[in-house]
Amino acid sequence: MISVLIPTYRFDPTVLVNELHRQLTVTGLSFEICIADDAPDSPLSNEYQDLCHSLHHVRASIREVNLGAFENRRRLAEDAVYDRLLYLDEDAIIDATFIQRYTTHFKEKGNVVQGGARFAKEKPSNKTHHLRWKVGKQRESSHADKRQSNPYAGFITCNFIIDKHVLLKLPRHKEIKGYGHEDTMMGYDLKYAFVPIVHIDNPIGHLQMDDAETYLIKTRKGVANLARLIKAGKVDEDIRLYRFYKKIKKTGSGKLLATYVYNNNDAIVRKLSKENPPLRLFDLYKMGWLFYEVNQKNGLKQTTV
Repeated sequence: MISVLIPTYRFDPTVLVNELHRQLTVTGLSFEICIADDAPDSPLSNEYQDLCHSLHHVRASIREVNLGAFENRRRLAEDAVYDRLLYLDEDAIIDATFIQRYTTHFKEKGNVVQGGARFAKEKPSNKTHHLRWKVGKQRESSHADKRQSNPYAGFITCNFIIDKHVLLKLPRHKEIKGYGHEDTMMGYDLKYAFVPIVHIDNPIGHLQMDDAETYLIKTRKGVANLARLIKAGKVDEDIRLYRFYKKIKKTGSGKLLATYVYNNNDAIVRKLSKENPPLRLFDLYKMGWLFYEVNQKNGLKQTTV
């Protein structure tokens, strides 16, 4: 028995839901597929109604107020019928045996199962998408055995199974506002709650690909979240960016780096928007903005690119 939960934001998941429904029906297991659109002004009411009317065991709703990623995911869990939950991103691309590879894990209890993600082998034709593709290809796509060697690091919420009661016990972090580091803190909280994570090779692809400017806006929002978490003393060196932050801080060059990135933001964004952008520059960009955000004396400023 499984509740498949799909948090969305103004995105039509009809193709994904139809394929999930087909695969789940074949298994003979009891299931439901639940969609929650976190955009109160979403234009997809008709599409959601069509899904609910055409497919059994499908529920869809549009939130009356924007809850944010974590809270939307939590509300889906609260309303789920079954105790075992499968979370998928709205734009997930699954192959024909996706559910079959997960079936034995639906019946387990007490662990989290991470399926992983994959990115296309060939770079996108649009060069402004190269940055997001390159980060995903080199840093978010890895086989299960590699992920299992450090199971909580780099936890991603695009494709995982969890028990309902475990999800609902995860703490809320007021420091996280909008996009960025929700996944990081979920992995962190699972580790310190002693919930085992099992990594398997059952990756999803993604239909959507952010252009570089959009991705860098999201990156800076995530960096601002991490800065708040650092100030609150909620992170340790399991988080890669924080680990390097501490090393640079010891050298005393953090403020210099922050000044450089702040003063050269537009030029860096342009370079990262070109074909085959250097990931070292992307790392420098993140680190500079992290030092900038941590050192704000009057609270963190709203950041835009």
